[in-house]
Amino acid sequence: MVEDGLKEELTQAAQRDWGCAVASCSYSGGDLYFCGKCQLRYCAQHKPLADGSDWHRCSDLQPSPGLAALKSDWAVARATAQTFREMLDARYAEMDAQIEALRQQFNADNAELIAEATSAEELARRSEQKLRAAIVDQYRATGARQLGHGLSVQVRRKPQYDVKAAEEWARKFGLCVVFDRKAFDKIAAKAEARAALKISFVEEVETPVAVIGKEEI
Repeated sequence: MVEDGLKEELTQAAQRDWGCAVASCSYSGGDLYFCGKCQLRYCAQHKPLADGSDWHRCSDLQPSPGLAALKSDWAVARATAQTFREMLDARYAEMDAQIEALRQQFNADNAELIAEATSAEELARRSEQKLRAAIVDQYRATGARQLGHGLSVQVRRKPQYDVKAAEEWARKFGLCVVFDRKAFDKIAAKAEARAALKISFVEEVETPVAVIGKEEI
């Protein structure tokens, strides 16, 4: 029979990959015996019973009636929740199928209108592209940024340079070990900073961007 007090020493919380499930046991090796009933592991010392009937009394390790009742309630609640979730998912699937059928029917009933709207939107897109290109051309020809009728140009400036040259410059002046391009861009964007730091390899590129205002023509 199991010696007195062993039952109290056994605990499911002591279950682990390396070590005996008996709380007071100091064995921490991997040579353990696994019980398929209680899912715990035991060392050679605590494995056998004196009568050889089993390794230990698994029945002694069963949860208390209170825990068993809570586990039963949890199992029922989980199964109920899963059932309702499956029912709801089925309703969602039905709804999605109905929506798709309605969409297809709507598209069929309004095919001509849809085609006309798509064509009109494409025409508007191309018309805007032509207008923006004409605004930029007018700016480049005259240098004027305000062109009337709510039309204007914004000039965006961005430094352009050879990254390798920038890295060499940064290392030469001991500004960095690893090149920080964002930090360098902030310096390169300012003409005064470029002049003060003798950065000669940066070219400022201007990009005119057409602006279409709301003023009616």
